[in-house]
Amino acid sequence: MKHLLPKLALYGCATHFLIFGFLKLMHAHFYGLSWEAFRNQYSLNRLPFFYFSAAPAYLTLIGGFEWLAGACLILGKWRGFGFILGLAIQTNICLINICYGFGILVTTYNCLVGSVLFMLSFPFLKKIHDIHFH
Repeated sequence: MKHLLPKLALYGCATHFLIFGFLKLMHAHFYGLSWEAFRNQYSLNRLPFFYFSAAPAYLTLIGGFEWLAGACLILGKWRGFGFILGLAIQTNICLINICYGFGILVTTYNCLVGSVLFMLSFPFLKKIHDIHFH
């Protein structure tokens, strides 16, 4: 029972990456926003939606990396790579949410996912540190 919570958290993070990666791959996560609509709203949190929806190749790459991170987190042999990739992606997402003011709910959710991922990856990161620095 004591190992149930970390496993649920790990699969929760993996599911997060798989779902949002898939949505980006299908170009369903960010909606198109015209420059005129952005200019009329003067809202900083709309800017990333404008830029991301204007770059379908970027969405495809990020979606692919998110999906890969989620798949690697599920596969035990590749979990370390999933942690590294997932931490890089989630750190970027948290910074975008904080800096562009996406709202307290979205920002809290993404920072929580990032924190859980970091806590889960700590033993793996410690092992890498011990191998390379001792």
